[in-house]
Amino acid sequence: MINSQNEKLCFFANMGKQCSRFFLNRYFYLFLFCAACAISALEWEVYGALAFVSLICLILVLCDDIMAAAMPLMLLCVFVTNCYDSAQTFMKFAWMAVPAVACILFHFIVYRQKFSMGSSIWGLLAVSVAVSLGGVGRISGEEYFSPTSIYYTVFLGIGMVGLYLLLKSQLSSKRSYDLKERIVLILYVMGIFASFVILLNVLPDTSFVGGFKIVNNFQASNNLSTMIMFAMPCTFFFVRNSKFHLFSALLMAASMVLSGSRAGMIFGVVELALCIIVSAVWDKKNRFFYICLMLSAIGVIILFRGRIMNMLESAEVYPVVSDGEARMQLIDRAIAAFKEDPIFGHGLGYKGNYDVYDPKSGAMGWYHMMIPQVFASMGVVGIVAYLVQAGVQIRVVARSLKGAVDKEKALIFTLAMSYVGVFLMSQVNPGLFCPIPYGLMATVIFAVMDGDNGMGLFVTLAEKISKKKKNITAE
Repeated sequence: MINSQNEKLCFFANMGKQCSRFFLNRYFYLFLFCAACAISALEWEVYGALAFVSLICLILVLCDDIMAAAMPLMLLCVFVTNCYDSAQTFMKFAWMAVPAVACILFHFIVYRQKFSMGSSIWGLLAVSVAVSLGGVGRISGEEYFSPTSIYYTVFLGIGMVGLYLLLKSQLSSKRSYDLKERIVLILYVMGIFASFVILLNVLPDTSFVGGFKIVNNFQASNNLSTMIMFAMPCTFFFVRNSKFHLFSALLMAASMVLSGSRAGMIFGVVELALCIIVSAVWDKKNRFFYICLMLSAIGVIILFRGRIMNMLESAEVYPVVSDGEARMQLIDRAIAAFKEDPIFGHGLGYKGNYDVYDPKSGAMGWYHMMIPQVFASMGVVGIVAYLVQAGVQIRVVARSLKGAVDKEKALIFTLAMSYVGVFLMSQVNPGLFCPIPYGLMATVIFAVMDGDNGMGLFVTLAEKISKKKKNITAE
């Protein structure tokens, strides 16, 4: 029997390490991937979600490493995209939230780590203030405090700050593996699975247009394309070891094109080109290969430009935005909202655009574009907050790259490009305004890159001020 408090702690510590080794094993990853593929192929998403949530809860109790839950969580987020507008279906299983929250609390209490904080906290705090103040004095209390509005306001704001602090402390503990590389691997597998789900949806319902297969946009295409935008840069990290991984990047890009998602088609190609260019910069060993690859791609586009235009027109990608489309109306509404309340905006809970876009249950009345969403929902306060966050993020990446060499530099470039991918998608989709999973994934990416103690930004400013004073005194 386990009697003393120290013996209990020792028991959980040993159990946590042993179980983490099992659930972090790559063969277990392969099992999860196959299980997720089977769930999607058999259309068992609801039961699959229950099984994966149960597995994640079990992992949180048994494992001391939070990363053991990452792979099942990412695969879960992919296959439940086919459950769009299924809020009522999952409400029947709302009772599972109680044991899930209990398991989360158990993990962070029993396997607690030394408190850690990085510079990313300041960007998250700035956004938290803007999100919380959005709509103050403009929208009604009923709109501001509606369950959906509360969810997004909390988890895009102070809730994300809390998640960052919890995860930063967990992610800062020592590991027997490279944390950044493990995250890149998990995103890679997630991207392959998202491509598989797209192909499951589009291949049975395709038509040939100018020699290309095309399909009308299906409901989950934008979400799946966003997942792939996170994942595509990760394939290029592994191209360093084998050119075979380039086929994974091409598969992901092709999947986004076939999905019919206009954002996926456009930004998927943009991200692929950026990945090739960035890889050519830092991967000197394969620079000639990437240059040849880019020139070949340009040649193919020029040679088949007629067929490519036919494909884009048939998929209603060109023109990108038509005059009568909802997004054009929402841009006008966003400008009007900013003019009406330039300080705090109309808030996330604003329902005045429901005549243009009527959201499904559990969703917000999004502008579906990040920049209009910021200035319309949060006004000048939101603009300043997101600029602060962008500045902090750039600084985090720059400081991470400083002194990094070879593999470490490649990992930082890869994670930064993953964020760039979802940032691009967010310009024409809710994207980063969906706290789970996209906001959380972005938070984790910067949590593993910001290496200072969170006060580094102020130390740097203090040093600059001090230096300036010395120069003035010297003069």
